[in-house]
Amino acid sequence: MGVLAPILAGLVGGFVVAELAARLVFRRFCRPYVWRPGSKLHMHMDRESLPDLEEVCRSEANAEGERGPELPRDRDGLYRVLVVGGSAAECFYLDKDSGWPAVVGELLARPENLARLGRRQVHVGNVARAGVGSVAMDLMLEALLPHYDRLDLVICMVGASDMLRWMARGAPAEDEEAEIRLGDYLAVVPDRPYGWSPRRLALVEVLRRLRDARRRGIDRRDNTGKKLKELRLMRAAGRKRLETGDPTVMLDRMEAHLRRSIMRLEARADRLLFVGQPWFDAEHSAEEEARFWNAAEGDPFKGPCDTYFDMKVVAARMREVNARIAAIAADTGHEYLDLLPEIERSTATFYDFFHFVPAGARRIGELIAARVLRAKP
Repeated sequence: MGVLAPILAGLVGGFVVAELAARLVFRRFCRPYVWRPGSKLHMHMDRESLPDLEEVCRSEANAEGERGPELPRDRDGLYRVLVVGGSAAECFYLDKDSGWPAVVGELLARPENLARLGRRQVHVGNVARAGVGSVAMDLMLEALLPHYDRLDLVICMVGASDMLRWMARGAPAEDEEAEIRLGDYLAVVPDRPYGWSPRRLALVEVLRRLRDARRRGIDRRDNTGKKLKELRLMRAAGRKRLETGDPTVMLDRMEAHLRRSIMRLEARADRLLFVGQPWFDAEHSAEEEARFWNAAEGDPFKGPCDTYFDMKVVAARMREVNARIAAIAADTGHEYLDLLPEIERSTATFYDFFHFVPAGARRIGELIAARVLRAKP
């Protein structure tokens, strides 16, 4: 024991020093990423739950932690676009080549359109993520933007998550946002709260990054979207609320964080385009209603919910969300694109109330690309 004690003490001391050093290095020298750089996730969709989507959805990240192709090494004449927002901008459950950001990149890269932009090449990177509302986007941009060079264009589609989080809290008139943790929206967070349990050690994160750097394989996920069948049945069985509290507090909070995000973006980007998030705004048949699953009181992913907001109420609140964003864009001198008048509000565009089938995403990409190619007002 006399010999082992100093050895054990040295091992423990070395472990503690290494752990503290790893934490210091992460906090001072590592950058945040929305997706783990180089990660490849191929989701094989549950055909019963999502028959309108492709059989395989490929979600792949470049070295910048964006969904999108790698940045070209030679960036001379590059028109660089960044997409920010929530799940409708991420293009939830759509293949990397089918989401509207990819369509925008494809269309802008056509020779005639490069000539209109006065550039030689285009890159569209997507750091939007499901569940991101104005508060989370503000935090994400604060962390991400210092690591970006000058951007030519930022496209922002956000707002539904602000409303849905509010509804999950019961849509009260007097409302406070629940805690938003940056680590819930970034795959890599340099200043994450470390601890001494195995999952919270910085050294475990070091091992994870070494593994990711060496691994070039594809992560496969089967039966993706199967959970939606359960969520849809839960909504169908739930009580429907036909009213909410006054949304002013929610909208004011959204505005405050959007204005902060605008100030951050103006320091990095030459042009900001806000795109109003569209939704399945129509009189719905019973079959169409059966596709919907969100707008619950509570979180259906965490447990049973028995109360849901009627979709007419959701649509009314979404009009107010988009109207406020349009007003903010006008007041700050930035562009706003309203998609609703230009898209077909049917299952030809949506697979649920907010998210797009490939053909719908393509139409939206075409509309956004056309707006980008117009001279800035």
